[in-house]
Amino acid sequence: MRRWTFGHGMFLRPKTADGVSLPATSVSAWDPWARFAPAFVIGAVIALLAAGNGGYFAPSWGWSAAGLLWASVVALVLRRDVTVPRGGVVMLAAMALLSLWMLASQHWAGTAGPAVLESERALVYVAGAAALLVTARRGDLTPLLVGVLAAVTGACLYGLAGRLLPDWHLFGAVDSGRMAQPIGYWNGLGVLAAMAALVALGLLAHARSLAVRMSAAATMPIVVTTLYFTYSRGAWISLGFGLVVAMAYDRRRWMLLAATAAVAPWLAGLVMVAARSHALTHVGSPLQQIRGQGHRLALVLLAVALVLLVVAALLHRLDGGWHPSATVARVGRICAAGVLILFVGAVLVFVGSPSTIAHRAYTGFNGRAPAANNPGVDLNKRLFSLSGNSRATLWRIAWNDVRANPVTGSGAGSYERVYLRHRTSGLKVTDAHSLYLEMLAEVGPFGLTLLLVALLTPLVVGVGTRSNPMVPARKRKQPPETARTVRIWSASFIRDLPVRLVRSPCGARLRRTQWTRTRRTVPASMPHRHWTESR
Repeated sequence: MRRWTFGHGMFLRPKTADGVSLPATSVSAWDPWARFAPAFVIGAVIALLAAGNGGYFAPSWGWSAAGLLWASVVALVLRRDVTVPRGGVVMLAAMALLSLWMLASQHWAGTAGPAVLESERALVYVAGAAALLVTARRGDLTPLLVGVLAAVTGACLYGLAGRLLPDWHLFGAVDSGRMAQPIGYWNGLGVLAAMAALVALGLLAHARSLAVRMSAAATMPIVVTTLYFTYSRGAWISLGFGLVVAMAYDRRRWMLLAATAAVAPWLAGLVMVAARSHALTHVGSPLQQIRGQGHRLALVLLAVALVLLVVAALLHRLDGGWHPSATVARVGRICAAGVLILFVGAVLVFVGSPSTIAHRAYTGFNGRAPAANNPGVDLNKRLFSLSGNSRATLWRIAWNDVRANPVTGSGAGSYERVYLRHRTSGLKVTDAHSLYLEMLAEVGPFGLTLLLVALLTPLVVGVGTRSNPMVPARKRKQPPETARTVRIWSASFIRDLPVRLVRSPCGARLRRTQWTRTRRTVPASMPHRHWTESR
């Protein structure tokens, strides 16, 4: 009979006596592939969903959920032992309850169709969490991260090739606006590229394998260039916020800082070349100019990727041979605090007081955004605009819906109907562009609580297990055999010194004793000595 015991980790701690242990059928052929199963499963699902417009439409929800559940069943059957931590059980239970709550909301929503579809979409997350829990091995997330990075990089490469190589008929019509393919939505592609950039930076800083570090370094120019051509301000903010959190969370942040400092100048130069490519940053540019500047940028991207391969090799050697002392770490913290103070001071000097900054941000957020589809528009200006693109109106309608249905919400998937009833312009939207406000309006406080539990549980567990890195540190190199031999012989001489004194004429006159020496461990190349001395 299978036995469940609840543990405390989230793939980070080794198995303990109170861990969730699920013995499964023993199949020895599974063992060599078990470590790479998460990479295959998660990577394949992400790639297929990206090709299907990012999984936005309902037809992709059924097959993706079925594929993930099938992978979970296969893992349960083939793996010798499946360990599910307590945090994973809490996260999975919260997602499952949220899906059921969405399905139940059809009874007070007035219509069943939207609630059933929203519940089906939530089931994809339940299946994904289950597949992650039963296929990933605790203590080593490298294969999982590699699979995610490979899938996202493939999606970014597809869209980027269509922008830089428009004469390839494989990629369809030329789109000189904001990059959105293959996801279909530029903000979605931008956030995906930002997450991939953070994953690549983490692997570059902490992976044990040189091949993994070099592969992660090679993907960074692709995802960063894709991120730029989406012109997604939210994606850049997410990248900056994620980098700050990673710096605060990482116990070996000196290596993360070194990796960031090593790749940042090259990636900044690549983005600068992309920003100054007139045909690639202006809507409706001639195809001939797009082709020429796209080919030039592709060569620059390739050159930066080659340079980052060398950087990855240097970081790999640095990680194994140098560790900062306490004094260096203290100086680094002081410098970081100084840079932060200078940044805040520069903002106050050039922008204004906090009240002035808040007023400008409020006014800009409620203003109109620069046109993004008109011919000749410079898309670079969009990155520095504070306009929310009517998001204030969307949030106001959602908040009014919360006030009208404060307990149970108006039903899963009902925001589009509520918006069409209260909109003041011809803008057509289906979501509130705020996940938490929309969940509060549709499924009420209980549904929002379930969502927060599912999202915050991995973070809480991760903070509690900071002592165990997500990517195990590379083992230090063993000392050469010659040095090891010298150390062993030196220790042997020191231990044998009293015996040598006893065997000497002076030692024999000073003391009469008996020494018994047993076999001791020495290198295989040296003959073992077993001897007894008595007087």
